[in-house]
Amino acid sequence: MAEAVPTLGVDEIDVWIVELTNAQGKDMDSLAPAERASASRFKSDVNRTGFVQRRAALRAILAGYLGVAPWEIAFSMNAFGKPSIMAPRACSLSFNASQSGTIAA
Repeated sequence: MAEAVPTLGVDEIDVWIVELTNAQGKDMDSLAPAERASASRFKSDVNRTGFVQRRAALRAILAGYLGVAPWEIAFSMNAFGKPSIMAPRACSLSFNASQSGTIAA
């Protein structure tokens, strides 16, 4: 189970900054099969590593809020490609992710 983070109030947001370095093997373990397949399609090791780290960090952070393991989270996509949390249970937790160079937020 992931380490819990503080609970958010209805009018609060948290901003997380993650420095992307070298991916660890454990990062790949937290990804869903579809995410692993996406990672394998990157031609560049740098881009593949960045993708894996971003997805693993997103899962780790969300897992903390949900009190579950990162690999237990399943996403659904809306018509515009915006992901939302589908499992382990539907919830009202909203998130967004962005990247610039070696920094993800």
